Amino acid sequence: MDFIKKHKKIFIVGAVCVVLAILMFVAIFGIFFSSNSGSVFGDRLNNAEVVDNAIIDGIKNDLQEKAFVKSVTYNKTVRILRFVINVEEGTKLEDAKELADVIAEKLGNTLTSYYDVEVFLTMDGESNDYPSIGYLFKTSDTFSWSNRGEEWKIKVD
Repeated sequence: MDFIKKHKKIFIVGAVCVVLAILMFVAIFGIFFSSNSGSVFGDRLNNAEVVDNAIIDGIKNDLQEKAFVKSVTYNKTVRILRFVINVEEGTKLEDAKELADVIAEKLGNTLTSYYDVEVFLTMDGESNDYPSIGYLFKTSDTFSWSNRGEEWKIKVD
């Protein structure tokens, strides 16, 4: 006991360091190994507008009825509805851009005011106009377009 009484300051500092080390371990363990069973996207998608598969199928059917459309793929990621449309060689870009208006019309104001819509126009052959990308932000009324021809290589999942 005399040893403890002689070195009481060292024991107090040591005890405080041990308590702080335990608290740091618990905090770090809680950060890295938390059992978060919630959504990866947090609560951003609570009360999200539901995109009905019938609407998407109707859009795909309407687009594929056009003579110059080869294929249409659809992908939804969080709040982005992405359509990739492959058109026949020789299709004018202006004609292909009209397909985006068909998509926006079929989705309606409810979905276009909640989701952003991306339309990728591609063509297998050589062209300075393709690929072209149209983007309809949820607060916009019209698509904004951008095309860089061969500079862009679009990878579709």
